[in-house]
Amino acid sequence: MSFVLQGIAYANFPLNDEATPEGLAAAWTANVEELCRVALLEFDAGEKLAVRRWASGGLLDH
Repeated sequence: MSFVLQGIAYANFPLNDEATPEGLAAAWTANVEELCRVALLEFDAGEKLAVRRWASGGLLDH
């Protein structure tokens, strides 16, 4: 759990009473995408979408 909270903190997301599931998912997903970028992982468009859906739990599917 601390890994997730740390990732949300790295994304500069304020953890307060106004936090929404979508906001938390967006912050966590941004952190996962950044970790992948720093690790020099290269994804095609379909793979990027799959990672985004996995990391966000589908909450960012619009």
